[in-house]
Amino acid sequence: MVLLYGNWTNYPHKDIDKGDYIETKMLNTNLVPPMGSNGWLVRKNILRKFVKNSFIHSDIVYFMIKAGYNCFAKVKTSIIHNQPKFFPNKARRIKRRLNDEVKIQYDYGVTKKDTIKTVLYMCLILPVLWDTLRGFCKKPSPAWIFHPVACFGELFLHGYYTIKYKIIGKA
Repeated sequence: MVLLYGNWTNYPHKDIDKGDYIETKMLNTNLVPPMGSNGWLVRKNILRKFVKNSFIHSDIVYFMIKAGYNCFAKVKTSIIHNQPKFFPNKARRIKRRLNDEVKIQYDYGVTKKDTIKTVLYMCLILPVLWDTLRGFCKKPSPAWIFHPVACFGELFLHGYYTIKYKIIGKA
């Protein structure tokens, strides 16, 4: 998102450059961007207020912001995800959600219309390849080769497991 569009999220927020980090304030408590998947810190006494039985980072951040904890610090550094089991991990998460083993309460405000637009975007293939080329031109890295593989692979996994678990009904 940052590399292609020059902004880390399109959700309403206000950023203040503090030198080594960016202070970010969420401006809409109903539209909370994904923040926890890249690693984050929070005071233990605050976190304990929101962790109940399981730790779903999207829910925790959402409920923190709803409760008024809406100011975060974002470091100015890259985070490298070393995921040697990328697709098995994705498949495991998809299956757990479809089987209702993991119940996510906050869905980032994603609508069925958004999902359909995303599926169409990826099915057209060229937009994904265009984003890959644009990303590579902005920051040449062999990691961009994985971008279309990840997009199409996740599209396949979501489609396959949705059909398997929700349409056919095999758990």
